[in-house]
Formats: sequence, structure tokens, C-alpha cells
Amino acid sequence: MDSSWRHKRCLAALAGIANLAASAQGSFPAGSQALLTTIYSNLGTADFRDITSGNNGYAAGAGWDFVTGVGTCQGLGGLQTTAAPQLAITSLSPGSSTAGGAAFTLTVNGSGFVTGSVVDWNGAALSTTYVSANQVTAAVPASDIATAGSASVTVANPGGAVSNAAAFTINGVGSPAPVLSYISPNSVRRGTRGGYLELIGSNFVPGSQVLWKFNGTTYSLSVVYESSTQLYADVPTSLLRTSGTASVYVTNPAPGGGTSGSQTFTITR
Repeated sequence: MDSSWRHKRCLAALAGIANLAASAQGSFPAGSQALLTTIYSNLGTADFRDITSGNNGYAAGAGWDFVTGVGTCQGLGGLQTTAAPQLAITSLSPGSSTAGGAAFTLTVNGSGFVTGSVVDWNGAALSTTYVSANQVTAAVPASDIATAGSASVTVANPGGAVSNAAAFTINGVGSPAPVLSYISPNSVRRGTRGGYLELIGSNFVPGSQVLWKFNGTTYSLSVVYESSTQLYADVPTSLLRTSGTASVYVTNPAPGGGTSGSQTFTITR
């Protein structure tokens, strides 16, 4: 390869690194002389890997030399007048959504973002737009919020730096309020052996509970979910030893949910 072409490629690579360093820093050097001043002021630091052997007619050695100059850049610090801000996420907007919702734009706030920063969602890259060193946005497809749970959001910069993880919550769809229409049986004699109580209504869910309130005390019964309109609750013998009237009702879990109206169960003498 022609040496002049090789030299041009090296200069282009260095220009790209210098531009990335300036973007991360948030300010650009006033000119080439200012950039050179920054580079040589960082000579001998960990920002450059010193090349100490080899030659091209001139021998490489410790420190600056004609062959390798200041050495090889290690990160962006050697091209910056100030330390680059730490890559970090401080907040997400929005911070949650409902499972099964539509695609949306996620705004990630923080520091240390650069042109080329990528937002990762559970390790998968999202289409990302650089706004500023303190903000990027990302397109979240509907498929990523199809199921309730949480997602880990991080930002990766060119060169391998990765931010802290921020949690995005995907809320489940709320359960409906239950409706209890009637129960069977609705009365027994005192001392009757316990058994299953059939409950008929609507909006029952697998997490529905059947509550039995008697003489000011509420008991939770063991439930068998049959369908959205039918439940079976196991009434123990111990609850049928005293005559009186019990109130029976159904509750559904949050989010959403609620408590049904009650049905009366009579324990006769």
C-alpha cells in the first residue's frame, strides 16, 4: 500500500477519535494547536500505550519518538482537556407501561452519551437517537412490552463503555371487579358436615378468593376456579357448628379487581 495513502488513513482515524472525544466532553478544541497541546500534556499517562520497540529507520523508545509519537490512544481521555463525564442513566421517561400496549418512544436521561450511543433493552439494541450528552431516545416496539414483568435498560457507547442498568416496569392488565349472582346451597342445618359451595356470577379469575364472614370474623376459603362464571369454595365443618347467617363474597386481586356484593348463607338449628 502506498505510504501516503496509509498516512491519510491514520489521520482520518485519529480525526474520528478526536471528534468522539470532543463530543463526549461536550466541547471542541479551538483548533489543531489546542488539540496538540492537550495530547502532549497527557503524554506519559495511562491514556496512551507507549510503544517502546521497533523501528522504521528511527528506533522506537520510551516516551515520544519519531516512530510512534505519543503512542496508541487508550480511550478518549488523552484527547480531552477535562475528564469525560461518567456514562450513567439517571431516569427513564416513561418509567413503566401496561402489558400489551402500543410501541412508544423511551427517553433516557443521564450523562456521558455520545453520537453512536445505543440503548439496550434486556441486552438487545434499540433504534436510538442521540439528543445531547445528557439525553438519548429509543424506539420500543410493542413486542417488547407484550408480557408483564420488567426490562433492564442500559446505554452502550462506542468503545465498549456500558452504563448502569435502569429498570422499566411492565404492569399487568388489571383484573375486573367480580360479580356474585347466587350460591348453592345457601343454607344447611347446624352441625352439617362441610363441603363444596358453588358460586355463580361473572368476572371470576384464577386468583379470585372466596371470603366467609360470620359473627364479625372473616375467613378465606379454599377455592377451585372452574371458569369466569363459576367457582367452588370448600366450607369446613368448623364453620357450620353454630347457627346464624354468614355473608359470602368474592374478591379479585389488584391491579384492578375489587369485591363483589355478598350472598347470604344460613345455618339453621
